[in-house]
Amino acid sequence: MNKKLLVSSAAITAIIIGVVLVGNIGTPRFMQNKDGGLGQNQGPTPEQKAAEDKANSDAKKQFIEGDTNPADSKNTQGSSVVELSSRQESNNTVTVFTKLGSLTSGVCKLSVSNVGNQYSDEAEIIYQPEYSICGGFSVPVTQLGKGLWEIKLSVNSGGQTYSNAITYEVK
Repeated sequence: MNKKLLVSSAAITAIIIGVVLVGNIGTPRFMQNKDGGLGQNQGPTPEQKAAEDKANSDAKKQFIEGDTNPADSKNTQGSSVVELSSRQESNNTVTVFTKLGSLTSGVCKLSVSNVGNQYSDEAEIIYQPEYSICGGFSVPVTQLGKGLWEIKLSVNSGGQTYSNAITYEVK
């Protein structure tokens, strides 16, 4: 019986030492995957990443083109290059959406007016493979008040100026 107790104690001691060593030293290299973790690779596969990127791109495109008010649009010079739309948000702002056909770099200048009140902002062009956009415009309703806003966008790119304007009713 003493022999069984001695063997059991030795086995338990060996297990405890093994756990302590692995805890202090780390997982042995032969037990790790190529990324240094245990078991299967946890990251997405290239196919999953491509599908996620496409879904994100489609969602962004739908957001930009989706719930806007193109019926209020009136086009000026460069309107086929510069598309403009807007949407009133729940946080008391109006988001101005842009879609810049073949432009890859330059500066966007936004000018918004309502009953004598003026707002202006600038942003860089953000290049994207399908179409570029302006960096983003969010206009606080408190700056201009409710009513019929005149929204004008001027884009300077490659020595050329393109523009478009729309009216948008803020409620």
